Amino acid sequence: MKRVAVIVGLLMVGAAIAGCLEKKEEFTLNPDGSGKVVYETIVAMPMMAMSDQKPDLANESRKIAKMTLDGSEGVEAWSDLVCDTTEDGRLRFKGTAYFKDLAKLKLAQSDDKISFAKDPQGGMVLALEMGGKEDKGPAEPKPAPPATPPTEEQITAQIQQARAGYAMQKAMMSTILGKIKVESSFRLPGTLAEVSGFQKTPEGCVRMMVDGAAMMKAMDEVMADDAALRKAILAGEDISKGPQGDLMTEKLFGKGPMRARVTGDLKPLFDFAAESQAAKAAYPEAVKKLGLDKIEGGMMPMMPMPPGAPGAPPAPAAPAAPAAPAAK
Repeated sequence: MKRVAVIVGLLMVGAAIAGCLEKKEEFTLNPDGSGKVVYETIVAMPMMAMSDQKPDLANESRKIAKMTLDGSEGVEAWSDLVCDTTEDGRLRFKGTAYFKDLAKLKLAQSDDKISFAKDPQGGMVLALEMGGKEDKGPAEPKPAPPATPPTEEQITAQIQQARAGYAMQKAMMSTILGKIKVESSFRLPGTLAEVSGFQKTPEGCVRMMVDGAAMMKAMDEVMADDAALRKAILAGEDISKGPQGDLMTEKLFGKGPMRARVTGDLKPLFDFAAESQAAKAAYPEAVKKLGLDKIEGGMMPMMPMPPGAPGAPPAPAAPAAPAAPAAK
């Protein structure tokens, strides 16, 4: 699984650039890779839409809907479209997307890589990699232990430096991450046989949840763990970048990759052809009823970017650790 530092970055960029504070996906998958997903996103009002005049919330909500519809790929049809505002003035879009091939699905503002394929034993395996959809560049090099092991004095200084930097950014991170909620659940054919990383729901589904408050708690615990930070330094990790690595992954999702295996009678859970065709037929009227045909295009909400997030100004540099004493 990718480092949780990547997940933190994605969430912070999602909040800072896209203003996406809440996202919920409810997938229903068939054995042939077809399926549907009830997709709901709630975002803050775009800053550029704010002025001395009262913003048109209904129009801004339609822009979010249009952006989602136009920005999604691999979708055969949409149905049950809703665009409105919440009681606290945030913009909400909800709809059901039908897709013929899960591997080709790319929902707007979602970079998760999801696969559902047969295994050699005759079952099927669901795998989820957060932020993996657009990972086309070279693989991130693994850290290597330093050629000259740091002294205990240097290790202590690096830990103090990392904690000072984390304390400087914590308030901003807490403000942005505190309201973020991302949830993806999957209803699968057959019987669940093995599950790792995911949570099991009472309805027999598997679910992934990333809660900003829980993530802050996990980061606090990692940064307070002397032994874990010492181990990371000796392994060559740069702890000045904040909590990362397997320890954060395990605190949030447990050990192992996000994976669910099903066996047994792998029958389709719904008639994809019938439902998607009905959705296609009703779509033009639904778009017209919501006034989406009159919207030229959605606009990404903008919020201030936190220090340290990709694309943001770098965080203030902390003082360098003391050099090792010269050998006598």
